[in-house]
Amino acid sequence: MLIIDEKKARQIAKDMELKITGTLGILIEAKLRGKIKTIKPILDTMLDSGFRISDILYKDILRKTNELN
Repeated sequence: MLIIDEKKARQIAKDMELKITGTLGILIEAKLRGKIKTIKPILDTMLDSGFRISDILYKDILRKTNELN
């Protein structure tokens, strides 16, 4: 596993046919595997720090991780 956040590196990984998972995918997987208890506080902190996702995606992530009230 290699964790990076750079367009050029993502393109190289894609060219090498490597599986690419973004930040949100890593968080979802961590929650589903029981590595973190809740994802909502992490998402909220990211959003407060300027990370941008749509309301639909936000709710979809919470639904997938059983955190939507």
